[in-house]
Amino acid sequence: MNNNVKHKSRFYFNYGLGAVYNPSGAGWKRTNVQGGSAMVIEQFGDSLSWTYLDTNITMPLTRHSIRGIYAIAGCISAGVMADFCTRKDKYLFSATLSFVQGFKVLESTFHEYLINDNGSMKMYSYETVSKGSGFYLQLSRRITVYKIKSPKSTF
Repeated sequence: MNNNVKHKSRFYFNYGLGAVYNPSGAGWKRTNVQGGSAMVIEQFGDSLSWTYLDTNITMPLTRHSIRGIYAIAGCISAGVMADFCTRKDKYLFSATLSFVQGFKVLESTFHEYLINDNGSMKMYSYETVSKGSGFYLQLSRRITVYKIKSPKSTF
């Protein structure tokens, strides 16, 4: 081993299985994803939510609601982790960049617009759902409570 070459940073690949907890969810087992009852946020349109597309066309947000679906959902993750050290090889912190893919829908967001196009009223609505999937960056630092040292050899 060459003592002149020291690794200041260590890189690892990581993967795993886990669970995500959504405190607004309505249970861990559902048969109908659309059947959630409790609204986390429900807001009806006001003067601040108006969108003016043209002088004769307005599009106010008439309803916006967010609701939790599942309370517990499984997920898988894969990513890379690095330990960062000083020039004297003293540990500073760790950083992890990983992609998480959820298995069940955690929350649903519903938007409803009433479009006034020169007096012709049209209702437009859409819903988005999230499984909690995405890229996550985690910064952490290990804490050593008790460091076990090996006894020095007398050879």
